[in-house]
Amino acid sequence: MYVIDIPGDGPNLKLDIVTHLIYSRELRIASDLEGACLERRVSDGPLFLLSATDAFWTILLHCVLDKRQVKQDRADELLSRVGDLDRPSAGEEFFSGLCPPEWTPERALDCVVRRDWQPLGRLGSQILTRRQAEASTPSARDAPDSTASDKAPRRLIDKVVRRASNAATGALYRQVWRALGLGVVPHGFDLVEEARAEATVIELRRRPGYCDVVLVVEDDQLQRLLPVLRGHYRQVAGAWRRFGTGGLESVRLVPASELSLATRPNGEPREPSLLLPGRNYCRMASSSPGQGGAELRRDA
Repeated sequence: MYVIDIPGDGPNLKLDIVTHLIYSRELRIASDLEGACLERRVSDGPLFLLSATDAFWTILLHCVLDKRQVKQDRADELLSRVGDLDRPSAGEEFFSGLCPPEWTPERALDCVVRRDWQPLGRLGSQILTRRQAEASTPSARDAPDSTASDKAPRRLIDKVVRRASNAATGALYRQVWRALGLGVVPHGFDLVEEARAEATVIELRRRPGYCDVVLVVEDDQLQRLLPVLRGHYRQVAGAWRRFGTGGLESVRLVPASELSLATRPNGEPREPSLLLPGRNYCRMASSSPGQGGAELRRDA
């Protein structure tokens, strides 16, 4: 879970990062769908999204197995994708393998089309009850289970994570986040706007008390930005540095002639950069561009 501090008085942006598609907190039913979902992802401008088919089945599985109900927002998402399904698919086959004999993917699709959500909630209870019964049989209890010993710790960890996630946008969390300098907007962004110099952020690293920024600036606009920087930073070891409320801030400038943002090292076009919120001149690159045929290194 990550929290991005958005400048201004509005709410922060909380991101829940998922690397494995596992359903049911209690039973932890692994789907192994994540790799194929990434392979089939589709681009939407600067973003990558799940394909309509993968989005449909992962949302349906979440509603059935995690929530045991279909809320209105999820219903809208399912309805918007049900007409664009590729069949069969890995998600459909996984769903079919979970269902009792009287349930099929066709029946589930029919429920979605007819907006009949309650049977899908009951289906989730059926699947989980049957799975729980299978896990409690003598043969299942006697079989080696690498996850059995850590079920209780996982439940505790789940509770801690949920509470931390729920508190992540609270006032106390934001105070701690900002006190460590992790939510401070680099002052250099303001100076780029003041100088009206087109600049693209290709690297932004924050650690407690330290912020490091790498900006690519058009050659003819460097001379416009440098005098403004000199009024706020000191040049040390090839970077412009200052101490601010969040600690030490370091800004490194790279002339655009030395680093192409238009193409990748292999000649392929790059994804477009995006203007930072509330900015007219400062942009964020979609990926870190190469210098001399190599990618800029991102340290942990």
